[in-house]
Amino acid sequence: MTDANKPTIRQQMDEDFQAIRALSLELQSLIRQGVRKDIDDKLQQRDQMLRDWFGRVSELITITQEQEAFLQQMLVEERQLVNLLEQEQKDLAGQKKKHKNVKHYRSMGGH
Repeated sequence: MTDANKPTIRQQMDEDFQAIRALSLELQSLIRQGVRKDIDDKLQQRDQMLRDWFGRVSELITITQEQEAFLQQMLVEERQLVNLLEQEQKDLAGQKKKHKNVKHYRSMGGH
């Protein structure tokens, strides 16, 4: 299978869930019909599929939490940098205003 045809994680998770669902529905139907043969094996197979599926879901959530923590830290750092830049701009604007006032005072004849 080429990378272009390779299913995404979401598609694979959906396919696996559908397989679990189908097996569960089959088990329910067999149990309602009173079939006992191979039920335990199918239950164990379905339970293992569920454990595997939930394990992958848990891994995806963990990755998401790690990404969220990184993004939150990055935003905190960027806010600090923006605050620093704003303060520098205020300081420069204040210096420019003082310089302009000095020029104005000198043009009026003051020393």
